[in-house]
Amino acid sequence: MTTPTANLSLKTYDATTDASALFQTFREDLAGNSVTSNMRIIDAWAGSVSGSIASITGFTGIEVISASYVSENFYASSASTVTSYRKDMIMSLILDRTNDGTVTLNINSLGIKALNKIDSNGNKVNFTGRELIKNKPKSFIYDGSVWLWLGSSSSDQIYVSGSQNNLTTIGASGILTSSGINASSIALVTGSYVVLALNSNLKNEWLLTAGSGISLTQDSNASTITVSSFVSSSTIAPSNASYIVLSLNPNLSNEWLLTAGSNVTLTQNASASTIIIDTTLSASSVATNGSYVMLSLHPNITGEWLLTAGDNIKITQNASASTVTIDTVITASSMAPSTASYVLLGIDPTLQKGLVLTGGSNVTITTDTLAGTVKINANPSSNSFFIDQTGGTGDTYGVISGSINGTNKTFTVSQGKYASGSLEVYLNGQLQTQGTVEDWNETSPESGTFTFVTAPVAGDLITAKYMVTVVTTANADTLDNFHASAFMLKGEDISSGSVAFVEAGTLLNLISGENLSILFGKIKKLFTSFFTHTHTGTDGSSQISGSYLIGAVPIANGGTGATTAALARNALGLGNTTGAVPVANGGTGAMTVAAARNAFGLGNTTGAVPVANGGTGATTAAAARTNLGLYNMSTKNMYTQQVTLYSGSWVTKKQSVSVTNMTSDAIVQYGAEPSTSTNRDAFFNADVYCSAQSTGHLTFNYTASASPTTDIAVNVMFIV
Repeated sequence: MTTPTANLSLKTYDATTDASALFQTFREDLAGNSVTSNMRIIDAWAGSVSGSIASITGFTGIEVISASYVSENFYASSASTVTSYRKDMIMSLILDRTNDGTVTLNINSLGIKALNKIDSNGNKVNFTGRELIKNKPKSFIYDGSVWLWLGSSSSDQIYVSGSQNNLTTIGASGILTSSGINASSIALVTGSYVVLALNSNLKNEWLLTAGSGISLTQDSNASTITVSSFVSSSTIAPSNASYIVLSLNPNLSNEWLLTAGSNVTLTQNASASTIIIDTTLSASSVATNGSYVMLSLHPNITGEWLLTAGDNIKITQNASASTVTIDTVITASSMAPSTASYVLLGIDPTLQKGLVLTGGSNVTITTDTLAGTVKINANPSSNSFFIDQTGGTGDTYGVISGSINGTNKTFTVSQGKYASGSLEVYLNGQLQTQGTVEDWNETSPESGTFTFVTAPVAGDLITAKYMVTVVTTANADTLDNFHASAFMLKGEDISSGSVAFVEAGTLLNLISGENLSILFGKIKKLFTSFFTHTHTGTDGSSQISGSYLIGAVPIANGGTGATTAALARNALGLGNTTGAVPVANGGTGAMTVAAARNAFGLGNTTGAVPVANGGTGATTAAAARTNLGLYNMSTKNMYTQQVTLYSGSWVTKKQSVSVTNMTSDAIVQYGAEPSTSTNRDAFFNADVYCSAQSTGHLTFNYTASASPTTDIAVNVMFIV
């Protein structure tokens, strides 16, 4: 009897036990037409597994693809074993640079394909950045159009059941799970907390402790802290008492705010509970030689004036108010009545019948406050009126001199002078306006000249009307026993005149418009106060010399505080008498240029200043650029330009654009104009890249299957 095989149940014969079997039966069992013969069974099995064998034959395994970065978001590989893209093809991809956005790949120039991942909603999406780490293999499967990421481990590919913003924890079996704790409910370690015990995990906690008169009671069951005071009300200062405080408190009704006045500072020391009151005045800043009015002389002050009571004056001191009151002891009955008639130099509202003394025609009034006098001066002069013209004949009274030629602007009246403010100028019969930016201006009244702003031209007629002050020098009356010729007109030269004056009682500033007698009195006081030398002019030393000063001029007054050069250097912090001025005092700390360079860290006397000391370490421009890492930058130029790739200009996925200053060897960088998302998306979706450059041109290609439907703006930067 035959024995079947284990897998296909083929009939087998044993030479001993099946020896009686007929050969015909053996032949039919082995290769007969029956479906149960061994050959038919083998043929049926072969047919059933042929599809599986063909599938196994087509599987070539996982392709390991190493891709190199070509341009932004674009990688390429030359894997020799890949001859075509096949659906369900699997590769292990290794990039030489971590992606920073979407990723496209071209294997063996078979075509650019996008790399996608599956988002949480099951949709294919682009990579966003840093999912594919360089040199780290990642598995992808080709779905017929794009490469899909397999077994991805980025955060957006991991799903954990739970609520949004909950924290994730690792369970006992190592599985990520939601903790049920929302991130917003967790306090920051850097927050400010009041704690009962310090915690090393907190960075900014404050320890709550009981101060004087305070007790703290913790209730763990109720999670409460009770702060109590065991100070009785009888021991607390009343709120209506008088307090000096550093800041006002609404609970106090009678406090006084302590503030720093002039030249005073207040310093609080919270740890010591103290307030320090300091003055900002140093001993050197306190004046000792100024001019002071004193109630009693002080040995430390050299320029004081003692205030004493004169006739009919009483001085009263009030120490508590720090005031001095000066009163008159003259009674009202002894004073002239306010209703009387007085001649005054100025209006006084307290006098009802005050008459103001003013100078009339040819009369001036001079006051001398030091001498307490008023002088009334007569000006024995008369004014004469004149009319001058140009182009006149022999019967013209006065002729104006000066060429009328379109160039000359200055003219002179016939009298050689005129009273300032009296001159009227006419041009061709029309009155001209006086002023430096108008028609004409007074040049020199005492010389009789005036100047046009615009020069008159030939044929113009100039007319001048003016007054001349004529001094009477004949048999005129006298004033104060002086003849009129002894008086001088305002503005005339006084170099030959003499001035009588009295030395001023105090040092006072000179004031414009003061009489000469007052001015010379003030100047005499200046000489008396500061110079011991009598300037008689008889010893050849009439000039003011520093050798006549009393002592050294203090630094505070603009001097050196010393009488010798050595002492002056020390007083001004300039070092010893002959040595170098220290660097700390504004000097170089050296006596030679070489030593000064070393003191300032500028290297030797002739070499280059080191880079470490702020120099270039070189003595030529080329060497300086090399030391500073600039190399040949001085010969390179950088340009930027925006070009437009027009949607209708693509020819076989290519178009060329003009770029000013572009060369075939320029270093080029480019990218989509980022101001609008439409432009960016059009650039990236078309996968635009620069494929060639030449003089004045750049060539761009795109790899997408469809031509861009919008114009694309591209920013280009290049170095030539």
